[in-house]
Amino acid sequence: WEDWLPMIHFENRQCGLRATKILMKEGCIIGSEATRAPFGPVPPAIREGLIAHARRRDPLILRWAGGQ
Repeated sequence: WEDWLPMIHFENRQCGLRATKILMKEGCIIGSEATRAPFGPVPPAIREGLIAHARRRDPLILRWAGGQ
């Protein structure tokens, strides 16, 4: 589980529910990562960090629909 700890940190501390939507959008599963109030968009640096960590672990969510 230590390999996944950075992803857990991103979800629990930085992105919340938005982490899943960001990765689903990146994997072409959904068309928008937008969330309803009170959640705003994730800062670009946090979003890029989340995606970078995910790509290193090659999760199914990024490959499910033939995403990038």
